[in-house]
Amino acid sequence: MTASPRISVLISCYNNARFVAKKLAEIRAQTWFDRAEFLFIETASPEHERELFAPFCREHPNCRL
Repeated sequence: MTASPRISVLISCYNNARFVAKKLAEIRAQTWFDRAEFLFIETASPEHERELFAPFCREHPNCRL
């Protein structure tokens, strides 16, 4: 992302690892994906969704854990 993001999206996650792949596909499909920043928040979930978000965030510089 070269310019400042036009929108920030907070995505909180707790105990829903089974939905992460679908959610990431939906996020990537957004028209404004490249112009937004996505902040993933994993609040000490026992399902460790952070491990599922990490590869996506490494691949997309506008995503952060």
